Amino acid sequence: MAISAKGTLADNADYTVLATGGANSQPLALQALVDNNAAPAAGNLKLRVIHAAPFGPDAESTAVSIRTDRGAIVGGLASVPFFAASDYLEIPAGNYDLKVATPDGSVNLIDLAPVDLPAGAVLSVLATGDGVNQPLGFTALPLGALATETPVDASVSGHWFTSAFSGQGFAFTPKPDENRLLGSW
Repeated sequence: MAISAKGTLADNADYTVLATGGANSQPLALQALVDNNAAPAAGNLKLRVIHAAPFGPDAESTAVSIRTDRGAIVGGLASVPFFAASDYLEIPAGNYDLKVATPDGSVNLIDLAPVDLPAGAVLSVLATGDGVNQPLGFTALPLGALATETPVDASVSGHWFTSAFSGQGFAFTPKPDENRLLGSW
């Protein structure tokens, strides 16, 4: 047995229990969360964000922000430590393109591919992985794994040219805070 715990559960309550940690000096632990499965207002969905990605050895090194792909902070989630869960955010149904970044937004850690979130859904979205043994990613309960994209970072910065085309080449400049890569010929 890897882990066990005892707890008291309330009658007529729904729970999500997660096993988190176990990597990068983060202890393996059980996290019990009380679910709120009441339906959202018409045209909306409810979303809870859970930081379950132990990619650093302490709370400070695992703090993240949840942002739109263009860099705006979502739901006040500016410095979320590992093992934290937000309250449910009630948001309009629609297409979302979100990312997990450092608190200041300068480094993108996980980039969610655009996803349609349906009206009436009650979702718990977990940031998962340790970045070494398991890739960083997202899991939405009850939907499953969500597709991700390669985050924009400084590794793609530079200038390239070929001698076959004198005076011509490409220049790429990353803008991680906006999750954009600017290119010019």
